[in-house]
Formats: sequence, C-alpha cells, structure tokens
Amino acid sequence: MVIDVNNVPRVTDYMWNRYLELGSNWEVPRGIDDNDPNLYPTVKYLSPERIHGHGEIVFHLEGRGDLSNISKAELVFTPMADLRVVILTQNEAIPSVSTDEGHIADVTDYFRRNHANPRIHFSVRILTNSNRHHLNNRIRRLSPLLVLFKNIPNHFIHQHDRARRSTRTQRNRIDSEIASALTADDHDFCRLKVWQVSFRQLGFNSSTILYPPYYTPNYCTGSCPSPLVEDYLNATNYAFMKNLYHSRTNFEDRNVSRACCTPIEYADQEIMTADGTAKRVFDMIVTRCGCR
Repeated sequence: MVIDVNNVPRVTDYMWNRYLELGSNWEVPRGIDDNDPNLYPTVKYLSPERIHGHGEIVFHLEGRGDLSNISKAELVFTPMADLRVVILTQNEAIPSVSTDEGHIADVTDYFRRNHANPRIHFSVRILTNSNRHHLNNRIRRLSPLLVLFKNIPNHFIHQHDRARRSTRTQRNRIDSEIASALTADDHDFCRLKVWQVSFRQLGFNSSTILYPPYYTPNYCTGSCPSPLVEDYLNATNYAFMKNLYHSRTNFEDRNVSRACCTPIEYADQEIMTADGTAKRVFDMIVTRCGCR
C-alpha cells in the first residue's frame, strides 16, 4: 500500500483514519507486480495550488502520474461546526457529508471527466446551517485536500464506513478499559495513570513520524499492600506469597523484593512514518496494571 503525502502541510484525522483502514490492513492482491507502481494500491493527497477569494480551488494534476484509473476521489475539509460545504460543477451541486473527520464530498465522477487536464477547478460554497450566508473567506482555514484512491477495488472502498465504525469501537473499548482501571480504587494502591507524550519529546520529528503527533503510553503507579486480596490489584499467587512472607517476617529480608505495581496488559500503537508506510508497533500502550 502506497500513501502519497507529498506537499501536504500536516496529517489530518481524515488521513490518519484512511491510513488505519487501508494502510495497516491492506493485503497485496495476487498478480500485483511489485516493480510496477502503476498497479500498486495508492492513496494520493493533493494540496491546492491556489485558493481564490470567490470560492474557486485549483489543484495541479500535471506530473502526478496516470490518473485515468482512479477508484474514488474525495474533496475533504477540516471539520468546523455549524457549516455546510457544497461543491458546484457545470452539471450539479455536490453536498458534503459532515463527520468528525471533516466535511467530505464525493467528487469521483467530476474528477474522471476532468483528470486529463493539467489542472482541475472546484467551485466551493461555504454556508452556515443557521442563515446560509456565504463564508468563502473561510475556505483557506478549512485546509482543503483532494484525495485520490487508485487501484483499490470498489468493494474495499465501500467498506470505509464499516471499517471506520470498527476502528472507533476498538478505540472506545481501550478507552473504557483504561477508564475502568483509573476508577477502580481511590487509595494509593496499584493503578493505571494517564501519561501523554509527544513523539518530538522522544526524539522523533516529522521527518520520522508523520502521525500521530502525540501518543498516550500511560504508566502504573501505587503500592501493593499485604495481603493482596482485592481483585482490582490483579495480583498473582506468587506476588501474594511474597508479600505474605514479608509481612510475617516484619520486612527484614531485603534480598527478596516485594511485589510491585507493573503493566500486565498492553495495546498496539499505529503510526505513519514519513514515507507514508503503515506500521503497527506492538505493546506500546499500557491498558492494565497489577501487582507482580
């Protein structure tokens, strides 16, 4: 899977979710020639060449390779509340769909009719939901992107919404587990705590990792009391016996360590590297702690 992010100023939530759905789950079909880039599944992101004040957005297509077999084309805008985005063509008005990823308009048919031109022009109208006033001065703030899906089967394109729901469900499950662990105990016993760090702090800049800018590894903290009887401490029998031994010997034996609070379950972290490569890094996020 090739994800072309050349000339794009930043990675958006839309791009990240397309990467999760396509980049990390894509399997190369049989018969694909690895040496022929024209046959390989690709998602291209194009930034506008120009944005005119009257609502016209221009994208430069020349030099972008063969665009005759595009599976789907979408015009994507950064999400902004109480706005509607409409794309006007010679024959129709194409309304966008507002999602938490942004305002997304399917412009596949229009693109297929105009892909042979060196440039493609979109006439955009930004309206408020309340009074329908034109707000075309906001187009630049909405950071429009033209997204081109190439050599991707139609059935895979149609699965986007289903995959999006699946990704959201998985994230909600992890968030629920973390929230449950955080509220398990009010005392200073072993528990999970949220810790967020930027990849830049870890020494990775945008030339190494494009997205996400931050990640939440979390950490375990707190004591493992004796006896270890509460379920939320997730103690092993070994940890129970160690602490029992120390409590019976008045903690005099310093050669044997006491049970300590440590991660016992992890989740994976998805990242997009600078070359657009999909990577899933295993065991990067702590989701559960225990006394061991």
